[in-house]
Amino acid sequence: MKKSSYILLLLLIPTFVFAQGRKDLAKSKVKSQTEVTIVYQNHGGKPYTNFIKKFDKNGNTIDETEFDKTGKFKQRTISRYNNHNDKVEETTLDVNGKQIGRETYVYNSDGDKSEEKHFNEKNVLEEVSRYSYNSKGLKLQKQTFDNRGQVIRLKKYTYEY
Repeated sequence: MKKSSYILLLLLIPTFVFAQGRKDLAKSKVKSQTEVTIVYQNHGGKPYTNFIKKFDKNGNTIDETEFDKTGKFKQRTISRYNNHNDKVEETTLDVNGKQIGRETYVYNSDGDKSEEKHFNEKNVLEEVSRYSYNSKGLKLQKQTFDNRGQVIRLKKYTYEY
């Protein structure tokens, strides 16, 4: 009975965590969140921290530190947002605080993401993705280009009404 209660609890926890949206966090004035996992193997459990997230006053994640299963620091991601709460930049850092990668985002007048740029650890542009939308604001395609402007991927989206 006890084991099944633990399993049920572990299945429900992600539902509660993911059900909290940005507005809920802002409304509750949450400044940070820590997720701890306990893995039960052979009737024992050792907790470890998965991540620690910090939020701005609007509930946007501005700083996220990730840890591996042994509790060791894995990486840190710092995000910036515009006045419309759209993420405009995300920088990922390694254990030594050096950049692993960086992404920038541009949005159209409707607030839809129109461009995404991926930079490497040396801050050199690697890929650019451009999005297009139909008259209803639904995504039609995502075209990804390498740093020479050559198309390397094309995703098309279709909808059934």
